[in-house]
Amino acid sequence: MKPWGVIFALALASCSSDSNPSPAKDMGSDVTTSQDVGLDAPSGPPVLGERPIAGQWWTGDFHVHASGASNDTGGDSTPAAIKARALEIGLDFVVLTDHSNSTGSDTTTTVEDETLFNMGPEFPYWDEAAALSDANFLMIDGNEMSPTDDGLGYKPRGHIGCYPRDLATFDPDIAFVDRPRGVVSGAQTIEQARAAGCFVTVNHPFGPASWIAFDWTTRDYDAMEVYNGSAGWDFFDSQAIEGLKCDLALGKDTRVLAGSDNHRVNIVYPGTVTNPPLGFPKTRVWAESLDWSQLLAGVDAGHISISDNDVPFEFDLFDTSGQWLGFGGDEVDASEVAWARLRGSSEGADKARTLKVVEVVPDGCVDNRSGDLKPAPVAQTNTVFEQAIEPGDAFEFVFAVQLKPNHAYLATLLPDAAQGSMRFGIGITNSVRAK
Repeated sequence: MKPWGVIFALALASCSSDSNPSPAKDMGSDVTTSQDVGLDAPSGPPVLGERPIAGQWWTGDFHVHASGASNDTGGDSTPAAIKARALEIGLDFVVLTDHSNSTGSDTTTTVEDETLFNMGPEFPYWDEAAALSDANFLMIDGNEMSPTDDGLGYKPRGHIGCYPRDLATFDPDIAFVDRPRGVVSGAQTIEQARAAGCFVTVNHPFGPASWIAFDWTTRDYDAMEVYNGSAGWDFFDSQAIEGLKCDLALGKDTRVLAGSDNHRVNIVYPGTVTNPPLGFPKTRVWAESLDWSQLLAGVDAGHISISDNDVPFEFDLFDTSGQWLGFGGDEVDASEVAWARLRGSSEGADKARTLKVVEVVPDGCVDNRSGDLKPAPVAQTNTVFEQAIEPGDAFEFVFAVQLKPNHAYLATLLPDAAQGSMRFGIGITNSVRAK
């Protein structure tokens, strides 16, 4: 890994998305001042304060399938095996998300059997997940609600992540209706998840297969899976990011999540398109303790960081004196913000990545999402900061920034183009809103 570099540059929120923001100059361990980049700004950043909120990053996987509860698991993905592998790769928690249209008790089949549909139970490892949880690891039994329309054209319905909010009051014996095929919509599925008491996420909303894409019959979800591990970072994940920006433009505070979609726990990196390894990518949640209520409170607050390596991707904001104001998920006073900091790593990347902060313009999206497999809408954005990151670089960039009230700001570390499958060196933070 290359040495950490600290860069100071001025980035104005008024730069348009098709403009070329002033580049930050790489001075290694030195600090580049505003004079070095020819901008009128203070002589340098202040000493930046620490986050005053209690907590730490807890690393987990929100999208994992187990044998006996999801098809195509091969029989070796028992909850105990998932825990063992999760601990090996440094995960603090795992959420099991087995299909509501699963093949029931058949642990070996890789082909869905219609006679077993809706045989349930929907949360077959509820007790075992609790028993496998301890002070150092947390396993939650959730569900991936999976209505299907596999008639002519395989129309989208959607896969909905259902994460129990209150483990003490949640009814794990509930039955979800995901059939008859082609009748149960994404909206009806989310209604069921809400009624059950779940935090709701739309998984892989734009694909990669039409029958698992979302039909957009509702926008009443809490989060969007913007990075699904199956093929690494691909075109469909890039579409999810565009969908997220449209939500933000229209005032919807959609949280970002990621998940491996692992079906076979012994798959190791890099896996294949249909067999991603466990824990790739990782979702980190800032919380006080490794407790589900605390983790879910962090998710609700949007204190979420996504990366596919061992380094958190972070976006923090500070006032003129360097006092910390907020990070991904928070709402900040635009008049107080003077400095921003981005930290992370492109460790594992095979090509350069682009580090970027974009400003999402209010009402700057025509939402054309439907079940007709249209491309994602493109929201109006302005580039606030942009910097090329070479493979393997760890980085910390500090730059002056001006935020606009009622705008959302999203930090990403992505390839310039999502062509094919790209692995590692990806980062996404939850958005920050300015008031």
